[in-house]
Amino acid sequence: MTSKKKITLSVIGILVILAMMLGITYAWFTDVETIGTKFEAGVLDITVGDDVELTFENLRPMASEDAFMNWINTYESDIALSSSHAPEGYDPTPVYVQEFTINNEGTLPVNLKLALVDAEVPADCKIPNIVDNGVGGVKVGDPAEIACDNGLGVDGVLELVLLKKVDGAWEKVTTLGVDALKEGYIVLDGEGNEVVLPAGESTTTSYALGAYLNADAGNEYQGKHYHATLKVLAAQTDEGATFAA
Repeated sequence: MTSKKKITLSVIGILVILAMMLGITYAWFTDVETIGTKFEAGVLDITVGDDVELTFENLRPMASEDAFMNWINTYESDIALSSSHAPEGYDPTPVYVQEFTINNEGTLPVNLKLALVDAEVPADCKIPNIVDNGVGGVKVGDPAEIACDNGLGVDGVLELVLLKKVDGAWEKVTTLGVDALKEGYIVLDGEGNEVVLPAGESTTTSYALGAYLNADAGNEYQGKHYHATLKVLAAQTDEGATFAA
C-alpha cells in the first residue's frame, strides 16, 4: 500500500471515530414534575338592595335645599321607604327620600357611578289634567285625566340630592341636577376621592336619593310624573379603567 493511500485511510478513520463520538448520548440523571395550571378571571358584580323600586310621592316646591334637608331630617331620617310620620294634611303622605344599599357580590374592588335613564311611560299611566282657571289659578279640566308625558323630568325643576346616613341623620353627598345625573355621577367620598367598595362588602353608609321641586316650579308641573331608571355602575379601581355605557 502506498504512503498516499495509507494517509487517506488514516484520515477517513479519524473522521469516522469523531463522528461516532459526536453521536454519543449520555444518560444524565433527570426528573420531571408537572403542576396543574388554571387561569381564572375576577368577577365584577354588584347588586342594589332588595330590588326595591324607588318611588317618590307628592313632591312639592321647597324654598331651598336647606328647607328640604330640614324636612327629611325631621320626618324621614329614621325610616327607609316611607315618611309615615309626616305632618297631617298630606294625602298621599310625601315620600321625598328613597334609600338603597349597593352590594359588591364579586371578587374585585370597584368604584361606583350613578346614572339616570329616562324610562318608557307605562301605557296605562294617567295624570291630572291641570288647566288654567282663567283667574290666575288652576283647575282640573275635562277630561279629568290625560296620558302621562314624563313632563316632570326637567332640569332645574326636579331637584335631586344624593344623601348618606350619618349617626341616624341624612347628610348631603352632592346636589345632582337631572341632566348631570343622566350623564353620570362617580360617587366620591368626603375628600373628593372615588369611593372604593371592596369585594364582598356593602356600602358602609346607607345611600339615598332625595327629590323635591324647585321653588320656581310653576303650576304647569302640578300632578306631572317622571319615570326613570337609576343605574348603579361599577368599574375596576385600576388606573385607566372605565365604566360601561
